[in-house]
Amino acid sequence: MSRPSTHRCRLFNSLSTDRLERGTLVTAIELLEREPLASAGEFPGDLLRRLIDLPSRVWAAETDLYPRYREVVRAAAAARRELPAAARGTFWRALPSQLAEE
Repeated sequence: MSRPSTHRCRLFNSLSTDRLERGTLVTAIELLEREPLASAGEFPGDLLRRLIDLPSRVWAAETDLYPRYREVVRAAAAARRELPAAARGTFWRALPSQLAEE
């Protein structure tokens, strides 16, 4: 996998419940709408996995963003089916709590 941008690493790190801001969610969704399997460096789709792992209360509070999030999940599922078999399984492996921002 190619080296991720610092911006994507920062975005990944900001998608945590202890400091999550609406603008971060919007930025992540906009990126994922363009590139459903966008990566911060762990595996294809790690940014979406970070969103999936957020507690449901986040989406309950951001009801206007939830339909866009749901569409991204669908688009990523379709894109994952196009990946080689070995790469498909990486989507569900454990995520680190933070990534190094180099």
